[in-house]
Parts: sequence; C-alpha cells; structure tokens
Amino acid sequence: MIGYSDIVEEMLITFNKPIIWDHEFIQCVLFVSLPKRFFLRYQGYYSLLQKLVMDQEAIEKILNFQKTKEVEEFLSGYH
Repeated sequence: MIGYSDIVEEMLITFNKPIIWDHEFIQCVLFVSLPKRFFLRYQGYYSLLQKLVMDQEAIEKILNFQKTKEVEEFLSGYH
C-alpha cells in the first residue's frame, strides 16, 4: 500500500527487454507520487504525462538514454 506523501516523487524504470504486464509488453514504467492537496495545481502535469505515455517516439528516446541527466533534460523540454 502506498502511504500519504507530502512531497512530489518520481521514479522512472526502464528494462533492457520488454516484460509482460497485464497482458501488454512494457519496457518503461513511470511512478509519480503527488500530494492530494496539489491535484488541481498539477492538472497540466497529468495531461503532459498522458501525452507522453502515448508518444511512442518519446518513449523510444527515453529508452535509449544512458544517463539520468539525459532523461531529465528531455522531460523538462517535453511539450
């Protein structure tokens, strides 16, 4: 069970080869924890994440990065 958190936390996990998760092949998993009280404040962030997970080209770029800094720079400029 995930407990209450008062800070924003993110974790990106990428796999060298896809795994099967709920009958789908998955190679990239993004966990995001946002405080409930910030829900409205982060509405744009939710929309951006929805766009990102549907963007196959962006996901492939993320999978090819070798350093965390590359991922951070890409995501900070992603629109």
